[in-house]
Amino acid sequence: MHLIGYKKTVWKYITIIIFLILSSSASANEDSTCVEVLSTIQGYSLGHSACYNADACFHAGVVHSDSKCTLYDPTKAVGFLQKAADLNHVDAQVYLAALLSSNEIPPDYEQAVALYEKAANQNHLRAQFMLGGIYLMGDWVEKDLIRSAYWYQEAAEQGHASAQYYLGFFYIQGVGVAKDNDKGMALLQKSAAQGHQGAAELLNKLGM
Repeated sequence: MHLIGYKKTVWKYITIIIFLILSSSASANEDSTCVEVLSTIQGYSLGHSACYNADACFHAGVVHSDSKCTLYDPTKAVGFLQKAADLNHVDAQVYLAALLSSNEIPPDYEQAVALYEKAANQNHLRAQFMLGGIYLMGDWVEKDLIRSAYWYQEAAEQGHASAQYYLGFFYIQGVGVAKDNDKGMALLQKSAAQGHQGAAELLNKLGM
């Protein structure tokens, strides 16, 4: 038994999460240009290309990180997002972490992990799930299955279907936690009930 499709799932999250964080993100749409979007952000000066509060810095960073925008500038995006992250804007911390671990700019995995940790400790669901994968894979940090299980547990308790799937597998196999088939099966069933295909397939293989 193995982690079905795990690596593909984790790296897909890492490379595209910056486009999926908030449904209310400030990126441009078909009916408006990037300039028009920026002009609507309260606390952002279009003339000076400057932001004056955490939300404004975050949304300006999102706009400049959108490769479909005429104002696309990942370096400038990092600057805006860093300002917001320093002001403890939790979504900016996660967005910046994803950008720093993408191919948009030279990666900085150490800073990315630190930002995910900071956001996860503030109960940010995606950050918790990402850390579960980061510590399981061991590509950016030393592999640590106990910490991986911890962060999957935190995300699973918030109802994250994929976290429930991986944690369920951990309990069944005794990976990073004491082996407990009952807990493992319960987590897989919760995950499958949310439509997680991997969990449903694993339950089927286990005869459930």
